[in-house]
Amino acid sequence: MTNEKITYKKAVLSDVPLIHQLAVEIWHEYYPNIISRQQIDYMLDLMYSESTLKKQMEAGYDFYIVYAHHMPAGYMGTHQEQNQCWYIDKFYLKKEIRGNQIGKTFFKHVENILINKGISVLRLYVNRENYKSINFYFKCGFTIECTIDKPIGNGFYMNDFIMIKKYTT
Repeated sequence: MTNEKITYKKAVLSDVPLIHQLAVEIWHEYYPNIISRQQIDYMLDLMYSESTLKKQMEAGYDFYIVYAHHMPAGYMGTHQEQNQCWYIDKFYLKKEIRGNQIGKTFFKHVENILINKGISVLRLYVNRENYKSINFYFKCGFTIECTIDKPIGNGFYMNDFIMIKKYTT
């Protein structure tokens, strides 16, 4: 995969079905060792349905899609909270491209877009049992800001670290 052509696209509303499809595929492959299948299905319906993704885009969330050899391979969602504080809401890659530096270059691509917008802080939530992603974010310069146990309905919780990266201008 490292020799394949990698491209990025800022998503538009017509990309919502693709982002949803990627979410379903990636979540069902990646998360069963971290959370239950019932929670996976609940969270996909709650946060990754086509209608929810469309509402987020219409509210100003930006989504980016990464392509490996012209095939969709993952996506990232960002939004601005206050001042120049931004969040990465979603960052997922297909199994076959993980570990090939594609995630790092994809993150750097989106990070550069945010730097050009004058970002001062970047935050994200990551499940505390998601060790691979936590380590990835450490390598990207994030630190753990705090822990959170947030009820999301149906008896499910997000047991996350909030991670932060600060930028100087």
